Amino acid sequence: MSNESVIFKLIEQIEEHSQSDIMAGIVNFYNLLYHNELTSNLKGHIYNDLGYLHFKLGLGELAKKIWELSQEFSLTLQDSYINSACMENIISFSDYLFILNNTTNINYVLYFNKKKLNWRPIDSVGIEINGTCNLNCIMCGRRFASKEILTNVPYEKIEKILDQICPYTQTISFGGLGEPLYHPEFKKIVKKIKEYGCKICFSSNGTLFDSDEMCDFLIQNIEEISVSIDAATKETYQKIRIGGDFDNLINGLKRLQKRKEKLNSPTPKLITKFVVMKLNYKEIQEFVKLINSLGINTISLGHVICSTDEQRADLAIYNDKKFMDEYLLYLKNIPDYNFPETVVCKKPSPDYRNCPFSAYKNLYITRDGSVRLCCHTGGASKTKYFDDEEPYEIPDISFGNIYEQDLKTIWENPEYQAYRYGIVKGKPYGFCQRCLVARGMFI
Repeated sequence: MSNESVIFKLIEQIEEHSQSDIMAGIVNFYNLLYHNELTSNLKGHIYNDLGYLHFKLGLGELAKKIWELSQEFSLTLQDSYINSACMENIISFSDYLFILNNTTNINYVLYFNKKKLNWRPIDSVGIEINGTCNLNCIMCGRRFASKEILTNVPYEKIEKILDQICPYTQTISFGGLGEPLYHPEFKKIVKKIKEYGCKICFSSNGTLFDSDEMCDFLIQNIEEISVSIDAATKETYQKIRIGGDFDNLINGLKRLQKRKEKLNSPTPKLITKFVVMKLNYKEIQEFVKLINSLGINTISLGHVICSTDEQRADLAIYNDKKFMDEYLLYLKNIPDYNFPETVVCKKPSPDYRNCPFSAYKNLYITRDGSVRLCCHTGGASKTKYFDDEEPYEIPDISFGNIYEQDLKTIWENPEYQAYRYGIVKGKPYGFCQRCLVARGMFI
């Protein structure tokens, strides 16, 4: 019996069932199979998911036949490191663009979005929107950046990037050296992103949660904020985060938490960060108590990232056994509040462990439009890394420019694919082999 005959026989039997949402997905799957533009690999995944839907309908034997058909088109299903039952995780950019632009199959895309399956091929895109900030922290790379970087990216340039990337992206995050809330058109940028239905997250110094109006805007539009605090006392905070006011920071966090409670909102999720250095490591235990008192249950502790030899000598503890021994002792005595999410960086692993940026489906765009793996590989956040023995410069790696090329061309750049594939497989390529972030050093 030919594949087409099997399909038509299945359609006849499916019509006897009335589970409309499953039926909608099945019908759209069949519609897709008749478009020759689709790759055989994608067709294999369509058959695979068809089998799953038929199984949900109680048609076990028919499901088995369809799963067998899937193997004729794709050999990657059984060997996939991603769940093969979710086609959208392996779908190629070309296939996605075809489906998205094919109006006859738009219901198919909507069906998967309704089921909360990730039908956008890129998980997250980080973009630099500014290098301006209201603080002058002692460890910040802004101290060594050019005047050009220490400015706001014009809204018009940001808008061009967003129009290119948002239709294919789940989450937009603001990165770089600046404080996102300090951009004069922050709210306009956020509203533009929300027109595309993307989630938004960013890192902040937390000092601008200074009104109910701002807190309500964040609650309505932002999914996650990482707040860097780095101290448990006012005295230490003022030494590290120059220009900041510790009492103002804590009051802002309380205000945001209070507004979330009043509006019964789980968002934005708050992650508190503590950059470990010589000035503050003895306050880790008090810091944990402070965060618990604020009703926040997510903490990240990571070593300071240094840009110069002088910074390393003045701030870092990870290259000094005496300081590290004391630091690890403080970690052992952290109060146990059963926080569901706690990330603690101790000493770097000698081997590559895991990339926290999950770069297979993420990318990072600098202020000039260059597309990079993450915020550490060039642009405003370009960093000099120090391992246990010697510093090394991170190469200035760019895989294309979003102002000059379309996203599909950049995403499918062979060198870019090699880097991403190596990260996912745990066999990093190029610079990533030395990355101290992936070795558990920084956050």
